Amino acid sequence: MEGAIALSAGLRVNGILKVLDLSYNGFGNEGALALGEALRVNSSLLHLDISCNRINDEGIRLMCKGLESNETMRVLKLSRNPITVEGAITLLSSITRRPESRMEELDVSNVLVNERFLSLLGSASISRPTLHVLYAGKKGFIGKRPSTRPDPMRVIQDFLDERKLRLLDFFKNMDKDGSMSVPVSDFCRYLAAAGLHLDAAQMDSLVQRLDKDQTGTIDYRDLVDSRKKMVMEQRKQQRRRERRERQERQRSERALKSFHNAVRALTPPPAPREGPASSASSAHFSVTSCSSWYQEGEPADEVSSPHIHNAGSDDLDAECYYQSGWSLASQSHTEPVPLKRNTPSSPNIK
Repeated sequence: MEGAIALSAGLRVNGILKVLDLSYNGFGNEGALALGEALRVNSSLLHLDISCNRINDEGIRLMCKGLESNETMRVLKLSRNPITVEGAITLLSSITRRPESRMEELDVSNVLVNERFLSLLGSASISRPTLHVLYAGKKGFIGKRPSTRPDPMRVIQDFLDERKLRLLDFFKNMDKDGSMSVPVSDFCRYLAAAGLHLDAAQMDSLVQRLDKDQTGTIDYRDLVDSRKKMVMEQRKQQRRRERRERQERQRSERALKSFHNAVRALTPPPAPREGPASSASSAHFSVTSCSSWYQEGEPADEVSSPHIHNAGSDDLDAECYYQSGWSLASQSHTEPVPLKRNTPSSPNIK
């Protein structure tokens, strides 16, 4: 990730590079995020190959945030990445959303697309006849989690919440003799009569949970304990989900922070503004910029300011401060040579 971010930061400030091949690297989603931030600003790159970089649908979504602002990219290759048709739709939508985009070739050649993708591609082809998209073929599908039956205790709790009933009141309605225990058959019959929509599998699971010892009866205490366990499990799942989302958000924030730090390190500082004292010589200006490290080895009272000098030093020029090979045009940083000090035989000493 560090290499991907550093390279993306360099790409952001680069204004010459036209073709960049980054295939078969482990950029991942954080690298895709950094690339998107670079493409948001870069206006020179025409061809980018990031095939086989472990970028999934989430990485495509992060990269598209910056890709939408790019107006110069012509070719984008994303083959051999774990992208589904959902990521391909996100990518094609971000490219065709803005008329300023100049994309001509999009390579997602390992993705099986579906009717939705083909419909979107057909609409894009009308306004962008030069756009060519490579994909594996039809029969793609958007993966969905299999539908699971809700927890039967959750169904009972929702039933109570809708009618603003307590669990105790709910149980007393089926407990005619007040023993706080009912037969399993009466319990199942009452749930069906009350309108709780539980299929046979859910009912069997609920009975096995409430009658673990297979006594043929269900106690009120077992019902309370089962609801308590259900609430605790739901809270654990919620905390796990929030922790996972927080970790993903923190990874993205760290990647963005590292990217912007790298950009600041690569961006040259702004040129100093010339004030009213710009009439000073260029040699004096250069001495001022390096005077801090020069004064480290000299006493403060023996170092002359570049603007305040002793009598007889009017002819002191830049050669007293730098080696003769240094020039303002070269902008090279050479080691300073010591100042020429007045000897006791000098008539200028005071």
